[in-house]
Amino acid sequence: MGSLVDFRDRIRKAVAGPSVADNSTNGPEYMSEFQQRQEGAERLIRKLVETVVRPRVAELASHFPNATLGRHRELRRCGVWLGYAESFPANARAEFTLRYDDELRSVVIAYHSHIVPAFIQYDRFDRKEVAIEAPSEDLLAAWVEQCLLRFVQACVAISQSRRNDEESMVTDPVCGMQVNQSRAAPHSEYLGHAYFFCSPACRDQFAAEPLKYVTVTTDY
Repeated sequence: MGSLVDFRDRIRKAVAGPSVADNSTNGPEYMSEFQQRQEGAERLIRKLVETVVRPRVAELASHFPNATLGRHRELRRCGVWLGYAESFPANARAEFTLRYDDELRSVVIAYHSHIVPAFIQYDRFDRKEVAIEAPSEDLLAAWVEQCLLRFVQACVAISQSRRNDEESMVTDPVCGMQVNQSRAAPHSEYLGHAYFFCSPACRDQFAAEPLKYVTVTTDY
């Protein structure tokens, strides 16, 4: 283990910065090369957005009448928003953000989705890196498609849940409230027919005087 004195000297050198002679990473040649690499990374990001990400996001949007493509001024983002609709009781967003890493070796693509209210579990985040020197558009396209398909599956599950809820709605015979029979805890049976209630109090009232709330017909 090094001594504290050695550590102190290393800190002093770090604080002082590189010497005048050690300017290989600060000279005009290095800065020119860095700028060229940076411009190349920016071009790659624009290309990946236009040829890989945006077409697939647009394809997803074309299948939803309540979809709106994001209008981002900066070219590093691309997303879609699904607004609240009768068959889709939520607001949902899926978005990709692209940037290059500090060393200009790869493009980092971040995926983020957000659904409010969230009735189900779904994948909210994912991340992919593409080498700047040898980018694989096919692998990136497959990853983007996987993210978007998971998003679609979550949205379809929400729509299906809404339809199931509507089909399960019944009327509390005591107070007239609409209740979901698959979730209503208090229920009762009368003459072989099941009745569902919003609360135990309504159920007890019904059990005490069922003919007050339902009409029984007899076929001869």
